[in-house]
Amino acid sequence: MFRQIVSGSLSLSLLTTAAGLWADEQQDTDQHEHDLEKVVVTASPLETDALEMTQSAAVLADDALKKELANSIGETVNQVLGVQSSSFGPAVGRPVIRGLDGARIDVLENNISSNDASNVSADHAVSIEPFLADQVEVLRGPATLLYGSDTIGGVVNVRTNRIPPEPVDGSRGAFQLQSDSVSDERFGAAKIDFGNERWTAHFDAFYRDTGDYDIPGFAEAE
Repeated sequence: MFRQIVSGSLSLSLLTTAAGLWADEQQDTDQHEHDLEKVVVTASPLETDALEMTQSAAVLADDALKKELANSIGETVNQVLGVQSSSFGPAVGRPVIRGLDGARIDVLENNISSNDASNVSADHAVSIEPFLADQVEVLRGPATLLYGSDTIGGVVNVRTNRIPPEPVDGSRGAFQLQSDSVSDERFGAAKIDFGNERWTAHFDAFYRDTGDYDIPGFAEAE
């Protein structure tokens, strides 16, 4: 008789504990299913800060950049609205934004000025090679003053992977060969990134040689 009572009490205790655990799990599940985060949807065009409203930017990347890639930065962004190239021959072209060029247009590589002779003499080439670009940004408007008080015309920022912003797991690269008969151009370039999750290495090289433009017959100027 004693054994039966003990056995019955033990079974009841286990059932009570199991029922309590099941109730707690069911309550946690119900809370998880019904606790939703607040979602706010707005369509107002003024829900931006002052900095975002003053920025006017055009970005060339991926397939769009490959389509417009040329011998100079000026020719690469020549199709962007309001941008032209001050061409002085093959591979020499500096961006002209809304009629302003020279020192009023700053050409950057990874947010650092190129500081080459093209800034003061338009017949010099920009020292940044377009083939190495992963993305080209054209900034206009008041936001360009963030890069200095003299860049009132605009900023062309060329983003390259010479300083990798994130580790590269494995390897990737590209190469390009081209030539033309008008200026007897010979161009070759290659770039490669390789590494793992702890370190990354970058290598690039390019060579370009161009001559004068060849035209049929003789050129005359009165």
